[in-house]
Amino acid sequence: MKTVFLYAYDNRNLGDDLFVHTITKRYPGVRFYLWASERSRETYAELSNLKVLTDNDFWVRTLGKLSPRNVGRIRRFYERAADAVVYIGGSIFIEYPNWRNILNWWDFAAENYPLFVLGANFGPYSSEDYRETLDKIFLKTQDVCFRDRFSKECFSDNPKVRCAPDILFSLPLPPAEKKKQAFFSIIDCEQKEEGQNRLAQYDADYVHFMAEQADRLIENGWSVVFSSFCKAQGDERGIDKVLRVMKNANQVQFCHYDGTNAALVLQTLAESRRIYATRFHAAILGLAAEAEVIPIVYSDKTIHVLEDISSTIHYLDIRNLSNDRRIDKLPVSKIESKDLINLSLEAESHFLKLDSVLTTHTNEVLK
Repeated sequence: MKTVFLYAYDNRNLGDDLFVHTITKRYPGVRFYLWASERSRETYAELSNLKVLTDNDFWVRTLGKLSPRNVGRIRRFYERAADAVVYIGGSIFIEYPNWRNILNWWDFAAENYPLFVLGANFGPYSSEDYRETLDKIFLKTQDVCFRDRFSKECFSDNPKVRCAPDILFSLPLPPAEKKKQAFFSIIDCEQKEEGQNRLAQYDADYVHFMAEQADRLIENGWSVVFSSFCKAQGDERGIDKVLRVMKNANQVQFCHYDGTNAALVLQTLAESRRIYATRFHAAILGLAAEAEVIPIVYSDKTIHVLEDISSTIHYLDIRNLSNDRRIDKLPVSKIESKDLINLSLEAESHFLKLDSVLTTHTNEVLK
């Protein structure tokens, strides 16, 4: 049996957890290993071909007591034995002040393992030195497939770099009849930042905008659902702020992702006629569900992806909501079914090079 050592964001974030579901279900005959927290065993309990390894495992703790370095040696054992080491994630190439230390790990992994990078975007970044260093590292990988053209074009001469639509366009969503229901994906601007992109200064405008939209819908006979995609990143705190300034807060319903109820969140999203999408993957999943989507972007990464999909997609920007709040009727965006089919097929090409290593693959509906 072939094996993959998997890297993914480990903090119960809906989008990243769905990445793990997607790749493991694509290759049911492959054994995946993921070094993560103890609670990830509950998150991925249904994935029979995924084994979660933790620092708390008995044998890891035992060897770690003999020497702390043994924990790293155990991880490297699994990485060296794997047919592929896959890092699947979104914003994993942001330039931070300590970027040289971060890229030391990437350089080591690309040099020593058959490394695949899937589903990512590049940036935000500010220095050409950072981009050039990463470009040299990418040459040592097996494959880098970004989810937007902007990221790919930053490495346009690198033969290892490709791009495809976001991986979750290939995720089968549950069938659902649309209701007069609006699904709100909400974040906490005070806690959300990417690199030097800090959103705290826009928090008040964002909170009042979301409250005004939800109140207006409720007063016009809509059901309103507030959803947290990642509690650890403050989504539930952001929701509490919006509720505190609403007039009709007692009529809001909730569907928070807790690491174990992805199917419920997807079902609720799929049956909603309209999606107010602050989270990146709320926009992607909303478009995939053929809903009316109002993306409320907080980063250029979302703008790049939306512009790749269609020049007709409208979005609002958290960094300019003080002006957008004056709009009486917000523009909504939808994708035609035929275009969604193409996006789904193109999204699967993230796995094109990995397919050649892990021969047997399949797609299954997330149950």
